Amino acid sequence: MDKEQTEKLLNAIHQNLTMAVQSLDTIIAEVKDQEFLTYITKQNEQYNNFLNECLMIASSYDIELKKHTFEKAQLWISLKMNTMFDKTVRKYARLIYFGTSMGIPDLITAISDFPDASREALELANKIKLAEEDYEMEIKQFISKNN
Repeated sequence: MDKEQTEKLLNAIHQNLTMAVQSLDTIIAEVKDQEFLTYITKQNEQYNNFLNECLMIASSYDIELKKHTFEKAQLWISLKMNTMFDKTVRKYARLIYFGTSMGIPDLITAISDFPDASREALELANKIKLAEEDYEMEIKQFISKNN
């Protein structure tokens, strides 16, 4: 186990999860459709669980993860601009789909770039990747909705 690789992998995971949670928090505040709201709230809870696990692993290795404050503001502005005139389930679902689709290759890259990271960090990265692959498939049902 290489602590430097563990730190780099955990930072990549943390960034992925932070972006997902912040995006979903912003969208949840706007969504009115109950079925979609239930789905993304459950997804957000899972991301928060992964985030807590990431923080626990980092703490166990005495690793301090980087903060992503600039990205948070940039993300919020982007989401608000993208949904200014279109607040349909389809629009939000497409945004979530695109975000998830970007997160998967980022995780695959991090996993392959840091193969000597701790077993716990690698297992977490793989769990998140599998979950995001499921989310990518599931969100398509909401993209087909025209409301």
